[in-house]
Amino acid sequence: WTKDSRVQGYIGDLYDASISELQNAIQKSNTDKVECICWHQGEQDFDRSHEYYSTALKSVIDQYRSELMIPNDVQFICGELISNYYHPWDGKKQNTILNEINIDNDKDTKCVSAADLTFNDGIHFDSKSIRLLGKRYFSEYINILFQKYNYSIL
Repeated sequence: WTKDSRVQGYIGDLYDASISELQNAIQKSNTDKVECICWHQGEQDFDRSHEYYSTALKSVIDQYRSELMIPNDVQFICGELISNYYHPWDGKKQNTILNEINIDNDKDTKCVSAADLTFNDGIHFDSKSIRLLGKRYFSEYINILFQKYNYSIL
């Protein structure tokens, strides 16, 4: 999920593909920039160290913000992974790191919770949970905008 890496088993580069999709979306929407990145990483690197995952997450945020069509203060919202203690893969380590962006000095980064969501196969959210996760991403995006521009609900 970084510019310099390739994920085994995938055709092409995921980062380049995502940038291409963003560029297409910008052209179709008649805008000149991206307002928010909603990012959800899978379990591909679940067995890597805490330090690796933390560094990689910061790299992902920085590299998207360095793209020409993405401003440096673009909102970057990620979502927790499933914590399944009965499966060899468990997102607890990643979730700890993902949530660290909620307390850093970057007001344009947030992480949404997946604590009460359910899954269908031990590692993937079921359709009801995916819809709820999407609502959480949107809610966090609105919260960031309200704080950034000092909006208030009348």
